Amino acid sequence: MTVGIAYVDGPRLRRSLLAAADWVAAGRDELNRINVFPVPDGDTGTNMCLTLRAVAHALRELGDAPLPRITETMAQASIRGARGNSGLMLSQFLLGLQEGLGASLSATTADLARAIRAGFERLHGSLDEPVEGTILTVAREAADEAERAAGERDLRVFMRRLVARTEIALARTPELLHALKLAGVVDAGAQGFVRFLEGVKRLIEEGTLAEGAVDRLETPNAAAQTEVAEARDYQFCTEVLIRGDALPAAAEVRRALRELGGSIVVLQTGNLLKAHVHTDTPDAVFTLGASWGVLETTKAEDMRVQHRALQAKRSLAFITDTACDLPDELVLQYDIGLVPTQLIVEERSYRDRLELTPAEFFQRLRAGLAATTSQPTPQAFADAYTDAARAAFDTAGPAS
Repeated sequence: MTVGIAYVDGPRLRRSLLAAADWVAAGRDELNRINVFPVPDGDTGTNMCLTLRAVAHALRELGDAPLPRITETMAQASIRGARGNSGLMLSQFLLGLQEGLGASLSATTADLARAIRAGFERLHGSLDEPVEGTILTVAREAADEAERAAGERDLRVFMRRLVARTEIALARTPELLHALKLAGVVDAGAQGFVRFLEGVKRLIEEGTLAEGAVDRLETPNAAAQTEVAEARDYQFCTEVLIRGDALPAAAEVRRALRELGGSIVVLQTGNLLKAHVHTDTPDAVFTLGASWGVLETTKAEDMRVQHRALQAKRSLAFITDTACDLPDELVLQYDIGLVPTQLIVEERSYRDRLELTPAEFFQRLRAGLAATTSQPTPQAFADAYTDAARAAFDTAGPAS
């Protein structure tokens, strides 16, 4: 019997993480639209996208490297780039994954099963208030199925089993969280985690992300959003990144933050600590963080303003192609729709920024490969216009 892919090494894990980041980014708008828990601020997709984008950027700068170097870079970048509740939860999983893989130069399915279990355990242990029906649930199901599939010799079969199991778990999330059931949606963070695994599976099976439009998900109704907002009506989504040689233990940090708010997640590795909390007093969080070490970054976003903006009619949408070379930060900030130009390298066509990054394209040019570009198809622009119009209607209802 022929074995397809028997192990993961540094270059393979790097490519897998890049594909996962791209696939989560492709579903960003859908994840934002179904975001009702823990607060309906419409940013779960953006937070997961930015967290993974930081990982992808660091890995692209690193290039191919041994597996321990890849996992170390992944973990460090995930801490620095973690955004929001969902981003910090995903980072906890990635930190556990690094710890589980350790110093090995390659990993079989059995090794990956142990690492995925370590990722779940780290995630579960980091939560002040573990809630089922979230990323926690699908991560547990992924760990359980990974252990069942540890005897598989082909990573393609291993990943198919993981994705199939987590999709079933995702479909059950509305039964575990009343807010989701009321809204008629699955959990946005859990959906993002499944997309993360799907991105790896797609790379293994197809060599790239599949063509076609991203599947649309249900939009939460206003009644569900109001209920969740009233249940946890803290105003600010607050984060601190702290560096220090004598940082307190994560459990101590969580205890201190409980006095100031809820939805607490704490990331800690080496001399870095990142904490997320929903609170009415972000300045008190910053003061507390400064007592533990040097504040490197702080953030306080008004979730009530975000919620009102989510309900407001979006009367103007921006669409352009990727030849504009706008920074990712501006694209996300202003919700600009990007239509990929076509990059043709050695007679193979790639979608710019989705299937081939600018850095990779220029690297191939410097290597002397024959390369040209071509404008997007008219259908690609038509699809982008349709998506932008649908987003405006989904947000505000039909225009008058």
